[in-house]
Amino acid sequence: MELNKKYVLTVISGNKNIVFGIFDDKNNMVKKYRIGKPEGTSADEYAVFLRNCFKEDNIALTQIVGVILGITNHEVRRPLESVVRRTFNLTPIFVTEGTKTGVKIDYRSDGGLSADRIANIVAAKNLYPVEDKVTIIIDFGFKTVIDVIGKKGEYIGGIITVGEDMVHESLSNLKTSLPRVENLDSPKLIGNTLKKSLQSGSYWTVIYAVKGYLYDFKKELNDDNASIIITGGYGEGYLEYIKNDRVDYDLTLKGLKLIYDKNKKS
Repeated sequence: MELNKKYVLTVISGNKNIVFGIFDDKNNMVKKYRIGKPEGTSADEYAVFLRNCFKEDNIALTQIVGVILGITNHEVRRPLESVVRRTFNLTPIFVTEGTKTGVKIDYRSDGGLSADRIANIVAAKNLYPVEDKVTIIIDFGFKTVIDVIGKKGEYIGGIITVGEDMVHESLSNLKTSLPRVENLDSPKLIGNTLKKSLQSGSYWTVIYAVKGYLYDFKKELNDDNASIIITGGYGEGYLEYIKNDRVDYDLTLKGLKLIYDKNKKS
């Protein structure tokens, strides 16, 4: 990496991972890092992780001139804020309901939209605008989130439903002898072992749920020609079965960078 360049660090915290993206001044993401098991990780551990990543990629800490945090797992807010202040000597921007987005969001304030959803909406509107078309974002992760942007670029609403991991955990937490299994991409519908039956059930539950929602969205929106964007850590496993117009696994990080640009101090 060029030592004379300046970068912005974008951070999104999920249920299972924290993902760090580094963007240059042209909004190109030049590096991405991921760390698992976010709960219980201290600020010092995050600092060591980032220092090691930066050292390997020849990035100086002083090259980071701005940081934006998208916190969806609030247990990690304090250690992440601490590592930003101590490691980079910067005050991070947080994505909240009051953050400037440039998008009209019609969403009742009963908890509001999470940072990842806001970032996805901003990225979809700015990076992948489609004239006179509804845009539907499907984010496949621990949970599955579907958000809808109207033809004029306004946010309409969305659905939060289960993801594969959530189904696995729900089944294994029941008072039964069902084991916790790992995800399997594109399993046969009919499983001929306990493990395969659980994997198939979790996988196809997500697919049938999403297909059903998309089908009825068309009725509610009175529009059967929506543009569909797929993102999320598990998105690749569903491409064969969910029709889409675009795939961008870094949509959330890109949206955070766009939000940073709108909210940074001059």
